[in-house]
Amino acid sequence: MIPVPSTNNFDKRFSWYRWSAPIYENSEEVLEAIKKSAVIGKRLKSVRIIGEATPSFFIEKSQQVPGEGMKVNSFVAQEPFIFEFEDGTSLEFLPHLEKHARLACSTIPVDIKDGLSPCSPLSQEYFVEIFGERWRRYALKNVEVVNIDHSKITFPLRAQPEENQECEILYRFKFENDCCFEFRCGTRRRKYEVFFKRNWEGSILYSQLKTKPVNHISWEIDSFGGAVNLYPYVHEDINESDFSPTSSLETFILDNWWGGEVCVDGEALPMCLCELFDKHLDKVLNQESWTDAEPVFEFYGQNLFPYENMRRVVSDVRDCIEKLNSNTLTAEEKKEVLQWAVRAFYHKVEVTENESQRLLEVFCESVEGMMNLCPHADGICVMGP
Repeated sequence: MIPVPSTNNFDKRFSWYRWSAPIYENSEEVLEAIKKSAVIGKRLKSVRIIGEATPSFFIEKSQQVPGEGMKVNSFVAQEPFIFEFEDGTSLEFLPHLEKHARLACSTIPVDIKDGLSPCSPLSQEYFVEIFGERWRRYALKNVEVVNIDHSKITFPLRAQPEENQECEILYRFKFENDCCFEFRCGTRRRKYEVFFKRNWEGSILYSQLKTKPVNHISWEIDSFGGAVNLYPYVHEDINESDFSPTSSLETFILDNWWGGEVCVDGEALPMCLCELFDKHLDKVLNQESWTDAEPVFEFYGQNLFPYENMRRVVSDVRDCIEKLNSNTLTAEEKKEVLQWAVRAFYHKVEVTENESQRLLEVFCESVEGMMNLCPHADGICVMGP
């Protein structure tokens, strides 16, 4: 177990870096922590997910018309799932990257709903729809770990299973009346999938949901195609005797980028950020990538920013946010801030000033969080697609 020296001083949204939940390094530690939390036997009041939860679909084989028969059977999320109990306590659970997980009790206030991404009521609506009023007062019976060894799964079209297939872990929270929540942790993704099953059935028609997914421009902790990533960086040729992390948490983040990496769709990166990255780029540190020209911020490459330089970027971004708040941007400045109002996924959408401001705020909070938890890293690496 790796403690996280944070104090849960959340502002307007949840932050991985401000959360005090420890990092549990294997399923045995997770089960022991749940046992010590004394939540077994407590009766469920409600559940919710911090930030955005994206529905996962499957299509009936008999589907003839596009859209008919589409069902929701799970959600993909990247921030804590919260079980709220009738006694006023809560269990906050974040399965994350292979066997690791974070877990805490009653540390996230009920009014905190957003995170790296804005909260949507879609997942809550799904649970209410599939549960009905019957989900209340069910007691948590136990929590178990299910290991799925993919190397032992055979496929009809393959003589041998693929190499490098890894074991997948499911955390199963079992309630009364054959209700259970299953959390599937990815082996390479920094997101998780949550299923609800009652009597081993757990899907509903998408048409039953009143709320539909909303396209947001959001920072994420999972890289995707065309993304710009930011993460703590240590030179590969560094003398080990000169690098001594102050805690196992710092070592863990640097080794795994676990929670330390944030990214955004490359086409949605604010133009003002690109300009500030170029303005504060360390020309000497990045010279080796530019043999015949003066270094500039390389959108499609690797750019290294010492903490001092990245703090200047953050300071200038906060100045921009303040101008948005006080409505003191010139017409030209406002046009520049809003001109990146596009998103690559699904379709292009217009972005409001509030959403523009929110994305910049999350950028500042995430970068400051990386630097606070990894004080001995050489800097932040900004890497384009």
